[in-house]
Amino acid sequence: MRMPGHQAADFSEMLPSGLSLKLGLMADSPAQLAALVALVRQTRHQASATALIDEKALPLSRDVDAWVLRIEQDSDSLDQVLSWLDEQNIAAVIDDVADKDHASASPQAFEARLSASVTSHQSDAQSTGLLAERLWILAASTGGPEAVAEFLSSLPASAHSAAFLYAQHIDQSALVSLLTMLRKRSPLPVRVCDQAQPLLAGHLYLVSPDHEFELNAAQRINLTGRHWNGPYRPSINQVVAKVARVFKQRAGLIVFSGMADDGAESVRLLHASGGKVFVQSSDTCAVDSMPASIEAAGCADLSGDATALAAAVGDAMTSYTEIGKVGK
Repeated sequence: MRMPGHQAADFSEMLPSGLSLKLGLMADSPAQLAALVALVRQTRHQASATALIDEKALPLSRDVDAWVLRIEQDSDSLDQVLSWLDEQNIAAVIDDVADKDHASASPQAFEARLSASVTSHQSDAQSTGLLAERLWILAASTGGPEAVAEFLSSLPASAHSAAFLYAQHIDQSALVSLLTMLRKRSPLPVRVCDQAQPLLAGHLYLVSPDHEFELNAAQRINLTGRHWNGPYRPSINQVVAKVARVFKQRAGLIVFSGMADDGAESVRLLHASGGKVFVQSSDTCAVDSMPASIEAAGCADLSGDATALAAAVGDAMTSYTEIGKVGK
């Protein structure tokens, strides 16, 4: 399930102008649900089903083209609903009323966000099963989530063919909130590494702080049944080492804001294999210890703010594509 970023104007023509979608509408309060129904009535689309955000509402109607979720706050119920929609392969768009650019700011903005969600969901369905040729690790600790969210929302289209593996120092209790935020900000579908699965192109994978994994030569994540070893969960050093052994020069590492030096040990292995290493610039970090440790190791190829890092990944992916064409 792919959640569009805040680029509504760019997607306004993706759906045929005469196409009317059957929508399911869900909100976390009766007042917000009524407002959402009223909004849809101002568009060409139909409200075919309604529900309040609650795990008891599952299963939802499958006879819709997409579900629109208007939220005021994160909740475990929302995550369960998103997971169910993902399993059912139903497109969804999150309308976060706490966001000043939320989809319901106007009927036109709503139409654009809906168009982006449905068309990108269709694109995901067509690409399902394609293993990632390139994998970028996103490593962060204190101050990292907001920087990573800005990075993801700034990713150019050329970067969407890669897979991203996000290792964030975090307690398991905060995982749901982080996952919900990522699903609102990422242009890529988001999955948690809490079960065996392949690393597919065009996906973002969130490393679980409670489940260590191994990565085999077939680019498949398999859980070990153990917790991460060491003082940090997840261990960025271990994640980087696992990826470097499999992807080698096809891997990249971006180190965002964070305390301590997790990742500085294994970054040498990835860099020596030919993988690119980028770091968030110290002046844009909440805490710059982690990026500074990578620079001290002599392995940082580039430094910049979150937006510049996203552009650099896009440029790198374009270069990889051009090299591949020449090779053919």
